[in-house]
Amino acid sequence: MVQFKPYYSGLVTPPFRRAVSVQKCLRAGGKGSDLENVGRTLRHHTFFEMLGNFSFGDYFKRETIVWAWEFCTGAEGLGLPPERLWPTVFGRRDPAGGWTYDEEAEAAWKNQTGVVHPIVRLDETENFWGPAGGTGACGPCSEIKFFMGSDEELARYRELAGQGEKGLARLAQDLVNEGDLFLEIWNLVFPEFDHQPDGSRPPLKNRGIDTGAGLERVTTACQRVASDGRVLSPYETDLLLPIVERVADLAGVPYPRLAGGAAAERTLRGRGFAPAEVRLAINACADHARALTFALAEGAIPSNEGRGYVVRRILRRAARFGRKIGLEEPFLHELVEPIIEVMGETYPELKAHPNQIRRVIRLAEEQFSRTLHLGANLLEDLLEGRAAGRTLTGEEAYHLYDTHGFPLDLMIEMAEERGLSVDVEAFERRLAEARREARASWKGAGAVDRGPLVEDLRAEGAISRFLGYETLEAEGRVLALVRDDQRVEALEEGQAGLVVLDRTPFYAEGGGQVGDRGGLLAPEGSLLFAVEDTQKTDDGFVFHFGEAQGRLEVGQAVLARVEAARRWATMKNHSVTHLLQGALKRLVGPHVTQSGSYVGPDHLRFDFTHPEPLPAEALRRIEALVNEQIQNNLAVTWEEMPIEEARRTGAIAPFGEKYGARVRVVRMGEFSTEFCGGTHVRRTGEIGPFVIASEGSVAAGIRRIEAWTGLEAVSRTGRDRSALDELARTLTAPRDRLAERAAGLMDELKALRREVDRLKRKRAAGGEIPTVEIGDVLACVAWIEGADAKALREALDRLRSRHRGRKLVAVLGSGDNSRATLIIGATPELQGGPLQADRLVEHLAPLFDGSGGGKALLAQAGGKEAGKLRVALEDGRMLAALRDRVASALP
Repeated sequence: MVQFKPYYSGLVTPPFRRAVSVQKCLRAGGKGSDLENVGRTLRHHTFFEMLGNFSFGDYFKRETIVWAWEFCTGAEGLGLPPERLWPTVFGRRDPAGGWTYDEEAEAAWKNQTGVVHPIVRLDETENFWGPAGGTGACGPCSEIKFFMGSDEELARYRELAGQGEKGLARLAQDLVNEGDLFLEIWNLVFPEFDHQPDGSRPPLKNRGIDTGAGLERVTTACQRVASDGRVLSPYETDLLLPIVERVADLAGVPYPRLAGGAAAERTLRGRGFAPAEVRLAINACADHARALTFALAEGAIPSNEGRGYVVRRILRRAARFGRKIGLEEPFLHELVEPIIEVMGETYPELKAHPNQIRRVIRLAEEQFSRTLHLGANLLEDLLEGRAAGRTLTGEEAYHLYDTHGFPLDLMIEMAEERGLSVDVEAFERRLAEARREARASWKGAGAVDRGPLVEDLRAEGAISRFLGYETLEAEGRVLALVRDDQRVEALEEGQAGLVVLDRTPFYAEGGGQVGDRGGLLAPEGSLLFAVEDTQKTDDGFVFHFGEAQGRLEVGQAVLARVEAARRWATMKNHSVTHLLQGALKRLVGPHVTQSGSYVGPDHLRFDFTHPEPLPAEALRRIEALVNEQIQNNLAVTWEEMPIEEARRTGAIAPFGEKYGARVRVVRMGEFSTEFCGGTHVRRTGEIGPFVIASEGSVAAGIRRIEAWTGLEAVSRTGRDRSALDELARTLTAPRDRLAERAAGLMDELKALRREVDRLKRKRAAGGEIPTVEIGDVLACVAWIEGADAKALREALDRLRSRHRGRKLVAVLGSGDNSRATLIIGATPELQGGPLQADRLVEHLAPLFDGSGGGKALLAQAGGKEAGKLRVALEDGRMLAALRDRVASALP
């Protein structure tokens, strides 16, 4: 409801007084939240549909409560039994022992409905909502809870409710704490106060209604009891059961129902499964697959940050649950079909490109399988040999997460299986530190706490107008100055700070377009402040970051001038991203959705959803189509309009952007129509040549095109042409035959490398490796010139074959200027003793400053000092160390 806040406050005149919504919701918070509890409870889902009705200064509490009761119990509504509905209202005990409560709501329930139970009062933690975002509309709530228990349990609670204040107090506790027994199906919120920054709550100009009813919970209440009398869960209703059944089929296990299903439970136990764990796994897979399908249909893609990180986390959790019930191969993409069968008619976007959704899910799950395999092996190495109760450090956990993408929750699970733990707090600190470093940009841009400044400006009645669509130069007045996080009255020459103007032509970074640079000048033309970066707030204020070149004071009049050449180059690159998206949708497919961009003066990046690389021919056709639209010199126009009207035009709205009641729509002829707040050229012909520099992957299912326009494209292609000419001269081939010539040279190089390897192995095999007797053990210690690790292992195999039946230990080394390699091999008879390979490598590697590891029969060590290794092998130190190991084991 955040977009409705201005309607309640009166800042914006509501275009309608009543509204009804069906909202797709995806929610996946941290520990203790929805994601962790999905599949375990009746209440938690990653994806759900939220039904709501709203009033902006129209109907209020009495009407809402009456209509809610009629809808819940009426034959034309849900038809729920009244005795299973338990309404609550806001109420709390005051210090004197009396009640402060929502009298209007309680009276409506008692006098205007057929409610059969006493009204239960719950305090702020349960029955007071908001505000969303820290300030604005808030108010008391009235929840409707549905009793999911048996008739006998219901009778017991009815008796409890009749025991006066004491009974109602106990009932209130159970309504909150009883888990799934009382299922909240509808929350009636009554926004009537306007929460201020100082904590005060004056009345809203347009008090109203904001309700929320989760469809999954409502459906569970309606379909609570099956024909055989069993109590159902959300996963056994029409919404989720077809998906659940497909998971069970793929896993080849029966689905254990919430109640009953004894035969299924016996089958599972007989196969070594715990029924509750199987139920949890299947539920989670079904729920998460539905969330993934909807998120991908909206253009979200699994990635490392933002919404993509949430999607990836959901996918990985589902994949892990699948493995617990035997689904080792990618399977989540197989669930897209039943999801579309259930929900595709209501949400046609699911049907628009199902193959794309399946491909992206499969690719991401395959990638996770590789991550899981690699990360699990590395984690095993880290945990190996640690005593119970020890901790995996935050730095070690962060390295696994950052370098190999291994999820923290899986680290914790694997550590706990060994009686170990993970230092989660240290991991979180390291992660936060890394994110701060990643966000760090200009020296002052990240340092200012913008919230208090904006609140102060709003309280002062200040406004800031952006004039940069029409002009690159405008007169303005300084509204505020900030230095070192504090508002100041003036900035002196050389001081870095932040400036807010009442009028500015500077475009603030947004929508992928970089912020403008330029200067704030005195009336006579001297530079007062060099603007190095510009950022904006949701309230429309533009923050100019930079350094004072003279004295600048609050209230001072300035001439704000944007660096024209930089803005002009940036506008070309921004406008061409619209043409590029249009070309991709036409030539690659309608599933293509923008998932990020960078638009600067020097180049552009455009990230889009697609599961596989684009062939060179496809890139040539895309480049040609964009240049064709540039040559057509299409008119570029823009218009502000209500958001619903904009959607009806078919304008593309980038996923994840925030929009108000009115939006700006940019058109480029008939070729492109998009929501966009950025700056653009007036006609496409002004863009100049468009050249694609590269295309590649940035995450599973996300591709990136980098490109140039205008003079930068001419300059870059000129440099590329010069480089090709130089390469043609070097390879003595014409430019149109360079690829063929390079391929031939590569074939020659590969053949030469194979011959070198063959000669190395021949030389390694040619010499007789000396052996000595140490008791009943035959020891081989030798430096083999020119051998790599593979050749050393082959030499070891030959030694084992030649001396079959003997106790044998071999220590073989080789190396070059940059690397030393030591291979140690032992026969099975030496296992468990001092000469087994993994024990020997720890003893011998320090002799050449090396390190390594391995198993009982084969170990390997490496180091940088090949000369030290050769000396250690040839001067008898390695052999002496072997003799000492044998002697230490003798009685």
